[in-house]
This record gives sequence, structure tokens and C-alpha cells, in this order.
Amino acid sequence: MRKQMFLAGPLVGCFVLALSLTVFGCASVAERSTEKAIEKQLEKESGGESKVDIDKGRVEIETEEGTTRIEAGEGARLPDSFPKDIPVYSGAKLISAITQDEGGTVAFTVSAAFRDVSDYYRSELQKAGYKVEATMDLGEAVQFIATSADGKRQVSIQTAKDKDGTSLVIIYEAK
Repeated sequence: MRKQMFLAGPLVGCFVLALSLTVFGCASVAERSTEKAIEKQLEKESGGESKVDIDKGRVEIETEEGTTRIEAGEGARLPDSFPKDIPVYSGAKLISAITQDEGGTVAFTVSAAFRDVSDYYRSELQKAGYKVEATMDLGEAVQFIATSADGKRQVSIQTAKDKDGTSLVIIYEAK
């Protein structure tokens, strides 16, 4: 857990900077200098070595604590590590994917109502043997946490109403 918390702050800044470089079409020289600047900042904060790679909407950061991969935009792909027993809602559009050694976070937009999406995931996860551990209903957003039948994986499903339908975030990690 420390690894995810440690990398969270620097990753957000790195992600925004890296994506702006790829979106605005900066040349590879700019990408390399940005990679080096991010590496220096991470090394300063962690006291260890790091390697950063920025390429076409994808950022990869390697430190002594692990590897984090971030993809966003049109080229974003569902990570290979995404659990096979967690379905992707029909018609969902992937916005971003962040993976670390033990898990990840994927964000989608869905044109369906947020309660329908939340109910779908609750039902499908329970069919797959997950046990819902906690639920929070905030009126226009619902979040629940479920644990796999073998107790080795935890999943958080977050759905929220937005102007175009539903924002869906799935966080998965090994326990």
C-alpha cells in the first residue's frame, strides 16, 4: 500500500505533463527531457533510482518499489492484469488505465444510468463468488467494495452520474 501512496502524488503530475506532451505533439527531445526531469524528482523523493518512459499517451515509471503504467485517451487499453472474472460493461468506453505490480485502476464512461451500472457490477461480482463488504450511496454516486471468494483480491466499483451518463471506476488489487 505504501508504494501506491508514495507514487500517487508524483504520478498525477507526471501523468498530466506526459499526456500534454503527447497530445500537443511535442517531439521526442521534449519527451526525453521530461522523462529525465521526472526521474530526478522521483529519485529525490524516494532516494532510489527510477526510469520513466513516455510514448503516445502512455507513461511507464519504474522505481525500486515497482513499476507503474499509465495509459489514457484513444490509445488506452485494458491492462493484461485486469481480472478475467470482472466484466466490462457493454458499451463502456475506456478513458484511462493505471497499473502497478499488484493491481490497477481503470476508468470508463458509460451511457447507461449509474444505478443500472452499479447494480450490474454488484450482481455479476456476486455471481462470480465475490462478497460485497461495504457500500456507500451518496445519491448520485455509489461505491462498493467486494472481496473474491478465495480472499485474494479486492475490488472497488465506483459509479457516478455525469452529464453523458455514468462515470465508472474499477480499482482492483491483490490482498
